[in-house]
Amino acid sequence: MQGVSTITGNAQLNGGLVTIDAATQLTLDNVTVTGTTITDKGTLALADTVTLAGIDIVTGTGGSTISNSGLLDITGTTTLNTDSV
Repeated sequence: MQGVSTITGNAQLNGGLVTIDAATQLTLDNVTVTGTTITDKGTLALADTVTLAGIDIVTGTGGSTISNSGLLDITGTTTLNTDSV
């Protein structure tokens, strides 16, 4: 992903790989994530309610961040590597 982007509106992010480039931001706003691997080189922003419902992996790199301005609901198995909320 390049540039500032938002996924919203009760969206489902099911499976696959998501890469957030450095100096960019992906906002998840009222989204359910299932079986997805996210590589965070920039900013992962969580807004409203974000549910991590599957086996999800979030890996950060130097300088990456996760911000949470809503509810983070973890109902599955989630691994955070080198990133913190």
